[in-house]
Amino acid sequence: MEVQEEILGICFNEEKRVDDRIEMLHREMKPLLKRKRALQGEIRDDVTKMIS
Repeated sequence: MEVQEEILGICFNEEKRVDDRIEMLHREMKPLLKRKRALQGEIRDDVTKMIS
């Protein structure tokens, strides 16, 4: 029984580490997505000017 409890504890700790990493990656992605949207807007504006 102790071994199973230890394994379960390890699994919970690993899950917490994965959740923390996912949260960190989401925070890193936020400014990148904002920049991507800005670039798409600039490209759309440039294409509109070219075809006008």
